[in-house]
Amino acid sequence: VFDDAFLESDFHQQIADAYYGENEIEIAFENYEKAIELNSKNVILLNNYSYYLAINKSNLIRAENIILKAIDMAPNNANFIDTYGWIMFKKGDFNTAEEILFKAVRLSHEINGEILEHYGDVLYKLGKTEEALLFWEKAKITEKYSDRLLNKIHEKKYFE
Repeated sequence: VFDDAFLESDFHQQIADAYYGENEIEIAFENYEKAIELNSKNVILLNNYSYYLAINKSNLIRAENIILKAIDMAPNNANFIDTYGWIMFKKGDFNTAEEILFKAVRLSHEINGEILEHYGDVLYKLGKTEEALLFWEKAKITEKYSDRLLNKIHEKKYFE
């Protein structure tokens, strides 16, 4: 493993994924950083790590820099653009997040529940509750959504 930077990067990424799954965030993030240091062109690694940073509201500037590298390498990937929009959402820049997430919705052809839910979330934050409900309902149809989506629909409000 240690004679092959790409293989070592994958190794650190798998370790990071395992620690992240066990909610050992600090150790996970250290391993993601090591993985990126060894292979900064792994777009899946860049996307996942930046998304995890956003979820944890941890170093959002780093998250933005990382996802922009992934988008530069794969500019029409709806998941990467969704991650970028979610980072902007977590930064509180809801207008920019709405523009970016709308692009992700279009690129995903409105079939990705997570992207639809994220778009509904930002619409809600922008005071567009009826539109948010529409996208949350679309996310529900995909059967791939967060454990909070049904509460969002029922209560007609965003839950963190």
